[in-house]
Amino acid sequence: MLRARYGLSLVALVAAAFAGCGGGSGGTAPPPPRTTFSVGGTVSGMRTGDAVVLQNGADTISVPANGRFTFPTVLNNGASYDVRVQTPPGYSCRVANNAGTIDGADVTKVGVDCFPFVLAGKPAMIQQAGGGAVDGAGNAYVLDIENHVVLKLDASGKATVLAGSPGLAGYRDGKGGEARFHFSGRSMLALDSSGNLGIADSCNAVIRKMTPDGVVTTLSGVPTNLCKNYQKIGEMPQVADGDAKTARFGQIFALASDRAGGFYVADFDWIVGVRHVMPNGRVVSVRWPITDSQTDTQYLTSLVVDSKGAIWFGDDKRRVWKFVPGGKPTYIAGKWHNSLPGVDLADGQGSDADFNAIDAMTVDAADNIYVGDSGSVRKVTPAGYVSTVAGSYLHMGSVDGVGKSAQLGSVKGISTDGNGTFMFTEWGSTTLRKMSADGSVSTIEATLSRGYVDGVGDRARLNSSAQPAVDSAGNVYLTDPVQNVVRKMTPDGTVSLFAGMPGVRGALDGPLASATFDRPSAIAAGPGDVLYLLDGFSSRRLRRIVNGVVSTVVPQIGYAYMFDLAIDRDGNVAVSGEAVWGITPSGEVSLLADYSMLAKLLGPDEARMFTPQGIAYDAAGNLYISDTGTAAIYKLSKAGEASIFAGTPTVEGDEDGPVGKATFGYYGVDQMTIDDKGNLYLSGQGKLRKISPSGVASTLDLAWGNPNIHGLVWRNGKLYGMTRYAALQIFTP
Repeated sequence: MLRARYGLSLVALVAAAFAGCGGGSGGTAPPPPRTTFSVGGTVSGMRTGDAVVLQNGADTISVPANGRFTFPTVLNNGASYDVRVQTPPGYSCRVANNAGTIDGADVTKVGVDCFPFVLAGKPAMIQQAGGGAVDGAGNAYVLDIENHVVLKLDASGKATVLAGSPGLAGYRDGKGGEARFHFSGRSMLALDSSGNLGIADSCNAVIRKMTPDGVVTTLSGVPTNLCKNYQKIGEMPQVADGDAKTARFGQIFALASDRAGGFYVADFDWIVGVRHVMPNGRVVSVRWPITDSQTDTQYLTSLVVDSKGAIWFGDDKRRVWKFVPGGKPTYIAGKWHNSLPGVDLADGQGSDADFNAIDAMTVDAADNIYVGDSGSVRKVTPAGYVSTVAGSYLHMGSVDGVGKSAQLGSVKGISTDGNGTFMFTEWGSTTLRKMSADGSVSTIEATLSRGYVDGVGDRARLNSSAQPAVDSAGNVYLTDPVQNVVRKMTPDGTVSLFAGMPGVRGALDGPLASATFDRPSAIAAGPGDVLYLLDGFSSRRLRRIVNGVVSTVVPQIGYAYMFDLAIDRDGNVAVSGEAVWGITPSGEVSLLADYSMLAKLLGPDEARMFTPQGIAYDAAGNLYISDTGTAAIYKLSKAGEASIFAGTPTVEGDEDGPVGKATFGYYGVDQMTIDDKGNLYLSGQGKLRKISPSGVASTLDLAWGNPNIHGLVWRNGKLYGMTRYAALQIFTP
């Protein structure tokens, strides 16, 4: 038995020794050294359902989600690689570690960082609706007075820009995007009998005409910049009748078709009467004597012409009149009153009826006049009986419904297609609304963008366009003046409630969930991600949020309104309004800049126009002040020395260049921010402007297009902007 076991062990030992020596034809050779390697990395920032296309030479792949990727083609050792990204529509992407040479190992550290331009919310189709009109086919026309364009919405809600270039104000005739307008809150539209649009280009003080295919010409008037922010004392519009090239208009308040190819104009600087613009552009003014005991000097606020050629108009004393050319005005309805607190507007015959603000008029096929009023649409019969068709002065808002259950804002422009459908716009609104003759009000769905809805990306809805705050982790904080809360957006675009109680107004300090706010506006993040925001009546209260607690730093700043705030590296806060105030972390308030600062630089007359809005601190503690009154940017050193930093004081325009050559337009809300290299970014200029640390201004063409930016902030290599009603983001240009 022992001999058998011993024999087997010996055989096994011999076999093992033979195998270890590699004898015979068996065995495994070591693998040869690798000569080819893969190229790959990581994609981040893409939204679910979106893909990004990457290219390395002839090798192209589509990456459908965030995470790891590898190109299928391997490369020889020593070969070069260069990964490029085909940026998806609506995204911004950049690539890190994208190029190099294969060095004996797989490439794994290519980083593709993408993000959508729209972080959250839905940009408004109309930034701010001005006058509107609707034709017999149901097409709606509206002025976007912030973007200075004329829009057309067909019956399905599809929108096109008929004329003008978004964000670019100016004056130029031409077709479509070649044309330039400069609109204001008084700019109006009116359709003539041939389907052409008459346009009250109020800042240019001219009447324009646009054909159905978008060809814009000047029908009448000498172009004059009436909306410039800087205007010397005593400088007033020069108003005159004459032919198309010599007539001059002042402040145009209303426009109506004369039903014969011309237009009637209500001109604030041409008191007691209307101005008739003939089809050839010649202007003849019609004045009339007013002898009614209720009347004195009056201003016309709205116009419309009925089927018989009579002119109906509203005046600044809350009355409706009818005027037949060749005669004198006939009083119809309404009466002067100071205010009606807590009382709805009365319906009734003639003077029994009350109006609050007769800002718009249209006429139906039976010559009933429909009046756009505060929170309501009113009907005035030819016999002078006034009734409320929709809305209520006591319950203004934005709720669809029938009759008085509908909530309306201040109705600005109203028109009818002649078939019983009305379209109207409201002061400061981004929507168009429809009304039937029975008072049923609905909002044109394509124009809806504003709201209070939590969610991710474009599923969220926002009520804000003010300056946001961004913390060190890339979270964005927005104030909501409608719901009186502060909201938070994470870097992936998820929107949620951060502080306050939705729909509750107040000024209670305390934990985030129980604190209350009152129409909060601008917000900013300081050192340690401490948040400061303006709140309360005219945003004169400074609040602070730190460690989950809301407190009041200053209960009242200044004497009028507050607009913007900026924070330096020491936690000192600057606030702009009728002046610029400084506030220490402990709440001590001091005056940093007022008109006296400009008086030393420009003189006393120019200094009176000081209207600071956007402000920003650089890393050294210098404060930059954007002044809409003199159309320039000033620098206030930490030591309190003031200087002209950029632009040409008292000269408006769009010129790039150094101080004294560059000009700024101030066409919209302006705010500023500064990046870590000292470059300053300025909104409110149509296109975004960039000013170098030496004060040289340039105009940016950004990948996100040319939206009308309000709030603006730089943080962590990204530029964030608020438009109505979306948060945008882009890598710093």
